[in-house]
Formats: sequence, structure tokens, C-alpha cells
Amino acid sequence: MKDIEIDGKQFKYEKLMAERFEKGACAFKVIDADGDTSYWVVVPATLQKQVDGEVINTPNDGHLAAVCMSEHDALMVASSICIAATVADMEQKAARRALAETTEHLAKACGFDIEKLEAEVKRLKAEGKTLEEIEKILKPRMEDFKRADKEADAKQEGGEW
Repeated sequence: MKDIEIDGKQFKYEKLMAERFEKGACAFKVIDADGDTSYWVVVPATLQKQVDGEVINTPNDGHLAAVCMSEHDALMVASSICIAATVADMEQKAARRALAETTEHLAKACGFDIEKLEAEVKRLKAEGKTLEEIEKILKPRMEDFKRADKEADAKQEGGEW
């Protein structure tokens, strides 16, 4: 067991199932100065850090999420947090993907040249512009990104005879 000081108090700790909980939420066996044992679940500071697999080696490396009376309970809580974070990340990515597809479809239907618009956004980002600045710059220039072949697309899609 290793020693650690938290808020001026001395503890001994040991990471539980370190091979299984190498990254993200994990559990620790913690013994205080009086010899009382508890089991702590420690998580990264944010969901993104959890998803990115931030390594937690000590109870000070993250946020205390739970204190349990048994090792089994702490491992179950840590496992649940890992599963929930993975599901939340998958749902968030799916929602972003769906929004991007809908936005792209809508932009094409309105006759915008997506590739030209993305290239301009990329150029402005390279200049160090923030998203808010990019929006202010591009909003009045949206007509510049209209496709010249909008009528041809409408004919191909059956919009005109």
C-alpha cells in the first residue's frame, strides 16, 4: 500500500483491479490513520476525460464519486460509471453525426456549396478565428457559397421536368 495525504490527513491506498481499471473511473482501497477501511471510487474531472481514458493512479488524480463499504460495491460503481460514460459518448457522437447529416442535406437542398464553405471555415480557423468570429464573418457572405449548378441539381432530383 502507498501513502497519501489528503486535506492534511494521512491515508494508505491501493488501486483495485488496476489491470481492469487502468484508465477512467477506478476504485481504491483506502485505510485512514485510525485503521478504518473504505473503498473509494474516483473519476476523471469531465466526461471527455473519462472517454479519452485519463489515467488515475491515486485518489488525488480525479474527483471522489463514491465511498463504499465493500470492495465489491466500489468495483460495481466504477464499472457502472465506465459503461455509462461509454454509452453517453456513443449517443453524443450519434447525435452529432445525425445533426451533421441533416445540416449537410439542408445546406445542399438550399443550394450551398458545402466543400467551399468548409474550406473557408478551415482557412479562418487557421488564421486563429474563434467560432463566433467565423460566424460573424460568414453570415453576411452566405450568398458567396451558393452553388451555380443548383438548377441542374433540382432537375436531377426530379424537382423540375
